Amino acid sequence: MNYTIICLANSRKHQGRCVAGKTEDGKKWIRPVSEGDDEGLSQDHITYSDGNQVRVLDIIQIKLESTKPSVCHPENYLNSETTAWKKVGLYDVKKLDNICDHPSNLWLVDERQDRVPQAYWKNSTIKSSLYLIKPSSFHLVREDYTYPNGNIKKKVRGVFAYNNTDYDFRVTDIEVEDKYLKKNVGKHSLKCGHVYLCISLSEPFTGQDNACFKLVASVIQV
Repeated sequence: MNYTIICLANSRKHQGRCVAGKTEDGKKWIRPVSEGDDEGLSQDHITYSDGNQVRVLDIIQIKLESTKPSVCHPENYLNSETTAWKKVGLYDVKKLDNICDHPSNLWLVDERQDRVPQAYWKNSTIKSSLYLIKPSSFHLVREDYTYPNGNIKKKVRGVFAYNNTDYDFRVTDIEVEDKYLKKNVGKHSLKCGHVYLCISLSEPFTGQDNACFKLVASVIQV
């Protein structure tokens, strides 16, 4: 199966990458995955023949072998290991409104707004694990998270309002993480006109009661 998609997420997934996008008409989400244990993509998967790597808003041609949905990720497709991705254009940021999603909320199913508990996803049908939204406000927070063993890990979170609800999700956007992990702890506002966010559900985390966490997989600044 050959598809042309608009790349709307290029995010960290363990030691690999998670790339997702929409078909050019904006109607269908596609998340290419590998045959690896965590289904993450390697550097080779996301590198074009000219040596450059895929970036958000690239329009790319990809070959997919088959559908490979999971309970939490119905948009998954098995990526071809024999055909390299090809960049064929760049999507016009002025047209992002045309392909935005408009969910009433971001999987609000219990009191913990940053995750979907196992009790929900095991007994419900998750129709989409990806949304492209335009929040009414947004800023980043660089924090130091201290684990029970005393280890400290730097993290970046996205704090935003959407449809009259406040959210606070971990950011996994590769470029945003690389830049803001170097910043001081605290709030960081973006100097741009508008922000679009690709919001994604993670796969279940075994160390976190098998919950699926909600992630800011890309921050698109306009």
